[in-house]
Amino acid sequence: MKSNLEKISGLERKISIVVPPETVNSTFEKAYKGIQSQVNIPGFRKGKAPMPVIKQKYKGHVISDVVNDLVKDAYLKALIEHAIDPVSYPQIAFDNVEEGQEFLFSATVEIRPNVELKKISGLKIQKEKMAVGEEQVNDILKNLQDSKTTNVDSARPVLASGDIAMIDFEGFIDGEPLAGGKGENYPLEIGSNQFIPGFEEQLVGMSVGSDRKVSVKFPDDYHATDIAGKPVEFNVKLRKIQEKQTPDLNDEFAKTVGTYENLEALKTNIRESIEKRESTRIAEDFRKRILRALVNENPFEVPKTQVSEQRETLLKDMQSRMQNQGLTEADLKEYETKWATELDDAAKFMIQSGYVVNALAKLKDVKVTEDDRTQKLRAYAEESGISLEQLNQFYKKEDSQSRLDYQIIEEKVLDMVAQDCKIEEVDKSKLKDEA
Repeated sequence: MKSNLEKISGLERKISIVVPPETVNSTFEKAYKGIQSQVNIPGFRKGKAPMPVIKQKYKGHVISDVVNDLVKDAYLKALIEHAIDPVSYPQIAFDNVEEGQEFLFSATVEIRPNVELKKISGLKIQKEKMAVGEEQVNDILKNLQDSKTTNVDSARPVLASGDIAMIDFEGFIDGEPLAGGKGENYPLEIGSNQFIPGFEEQLVGMSVGSDRKVSVKFPDDYHATDIAGKPVEFNVKLRKIQEKQTPDLNDEFAKTVGTYENLEALKTNIRESIEKRESTRIAEDFRKRILRALVNENPFEVPKTQVSEQRETLLKDMQSRMQNQGLTEADLKEYETKWATELDDAAKFMIQSGYVVNALAKLKDVKVTEDDRTQKLRAYAEESGISLEQLNQFYKKEDSQSRLDYQIIEEKVLDMVAQDCKIEEVDKSKLKDEA
């Protein structure tokens, strides 16, 4: 076998291969013998039909098998001969294959890039300062307070903004009932803007037990295009009025939320939870900034095939999420067109960063231990609420464990690089976008 390696472009290589006639003949012979042992031909016992008869009858059937066997064997030998490490499936081009003749074919592949780490220390990286203020604590307290809020019947006979109106309603367009436009004992908070613009405002001043006609128009950009922009009339009956009853923020309230002695203990717990969450977020953002800087400071060409495959993976993930949100095929196409450049950049960065992380892991001899995996899965269990046993079962799968190991290696590598970074701590408002 003869082979020649040709550089087509930066990472693209073409291997031209010549398989000698004797190898071609033996491969044909093997294919024919396999058929000879299996087929029944009239006039001959099974497996005893003469080879010339087999060749005449089954030549067209063996060609594809012969080509596959010749290409597979010779291609692998050529990779070893030229020390090629391909990252893409080969694009095969070949001439006709005939017994007694050389078989010529070529395989074009992209190879793994050589990552030269030129700068991995002294990187200038911004890091967000931890800042947990009273406003954040109060926002969560307010959410807790709202969650304990109940609706109680009001003694007031006239509906006002902020009240909960218990209504019966039915909508009509051009005198015909509006599909899905009917409800009974429906709780509507006046001022919440749950209904079509203008509907809630027209209910203010209604008395309990009274009826009112409400005329509004569907917005021009309404999601149901068949009624978008059309006027609609509702018959509304006010059954009763309710008010929100919100508990006071005091020690008694804290005890209803959990095992807290007083309001101050609840606030302390909220603050600690925020600090833990913010610490994790800031650390993740900091690592991303280090990774972006490493990619920028250590440029290299990336295989187009891998970038294309990664882009397709990102696109499929995005499509799945958008379909779950009820978006149409047209919406997906529009999104893909609008964000095409961002998808390309994200895919390229993911491939680049993967190579950089692996090169650093090799340079610094970073390994993953069972203890690393256990700690990571315990953290996942705490964050997600999924049991450790379930996570262990999931990450026993080879591909899942491989992804877990990469995450661990990436964190270890970036934490090492962080020790030699020039870090500038700044307020969140002063953080620069990653370049």
